[in-house]
Amino acid sequence: MKESNVKIVCEDCGKEAPIDHKKSTENWIAYKDKCECGGKTVPKMI
Repeated sequence: MKESNVKIVCEDCGKEAPIDHKKSTENWIAYKDKCECGGKTVPKMI
């Protein structure tokens, strides 16, 4: 499987967004909307 060139990161601290295990499925990874620091998570090209 080819790795994506988009990462979901926090706007404020730049850490990778935490995975939302309740919403994730076998075929899809869901990320939380808020970071642990309180910042908003956004997609970013790497």
